[in-house]
Amino acid sequence: MIITESLCPSRLSTVKNTFLLKKKNFLSIVIPDLVLKAMSIRLNHQPQQFLRLRHRPKYSHTLLTDLLKENPFERLGRFKWVRHLYSDWQALKQRNAHKLPKYWPPHTKTVFVELGADFINRAIAGLQHNAITPGLSLPRTTTTAILNYARSSLCYEPGRSTPFRIDEVKQVQLQNTKVFRGLVEHPEHCPEIQCLVRDPLLLTVVQRYLRYWPTQITTHLTWSIPTTLPLAEVQKFYPPTRYHYDIAGFNFMTAYFYITPVTRIMDGAHIMIPGTHRHKPFALMFSGSHSEQTIERYFGLSKAVPILGDAGFGFIQDPSCIHRLHPPALQNRLLLQIRYS
Repeated sequence: MIITESLCPSRLSTVKNTFLLKKKNFLSIVIPDLVLKAMSIRLNHQPQQFLRLRHRPKYSHTLLTDLLKENPFERLGRFKWVRHLYSDWQALKQRNAHKLPKYWPPHTKTVFVELGADFINRAIAGLQHNAITPGLSLPRTTTTAILNYARSSLCYEPGRSTPFRIDEVKQVQLQNTKVFRGLVEHPEHCPEIQCLVRDPLLLTVVQRYLRYWPTQITTHLTWSIPTTLPLAEVQKFYPPTRYHYDIAGFNFMTAYFYITPVTRIMDGAHIMIPGTHRHKPFALMFSGSHSEQTIERYFGLSKAVPILGDAGFGFIQDPSCIHRLHPPALQNRLLLQIRYS
């Protein structure tokens, strides 16, 4: 099975010992206040502070190493019950925040004008069942503008101190330096990306799926650079090429857009195992990254599905599913990610 565009679908001060969260079914869940305080993201009435854009990605390795990072409580997002509980809490909080969207209004017009009125319902159903809904398509002018922005901007390979532009990558590689990717600096400065961040259709799908309006958005614009090295060698230096699931906060989802065409697996396809956001074996819950042998043992590699599409093709995904990047073989691949959490 191949999914293509043709298929179209946060010094803690403890005020009290416990926090009572009332649910609609009148059941009560008592949660330690320390955890809820750590989970809390203060909603500021200033739009520019409410919307926080960052361009550095987060990677997850093991539960122990994650717990040593800046906000260890967020790493509990690997557990489905934590994500659901956080959504319940945020939904309740935002219900009492007096129409939260007025502090951060989406744009009034979507760029996805060709999608029908039933797309949102189909998108939610696809996300809930398979962790993905394809069918997005950027206007050609938007795709071209983002591509030109990435070509003219500096980018960097994590671990390298010297930035470069994508057309200089061969020179960098001639310096006996392994370069597998280029993270474009400040993608949030691109007007077309800023427009997509507040697209009303995307935000509606996000709100319906997460069950709260996102309090943080991060943007990532990444070049994946061709290599002829064996996959096992690439995976030592480029973590996204290993099977993994994202842990980007207490709850999260991502919109992906191919800015360059990915019509074959060798073009740098995003590969996923549908449905793995709903259930993972206990043995996989304490590390976000896994070998192909592990994936074969628990799921079977035959269930892996490549996502293919032309330039501008997009899809929305719950990235707590197991997925990876297939490294491109012949040409640079440019991917835009908009992460809502």
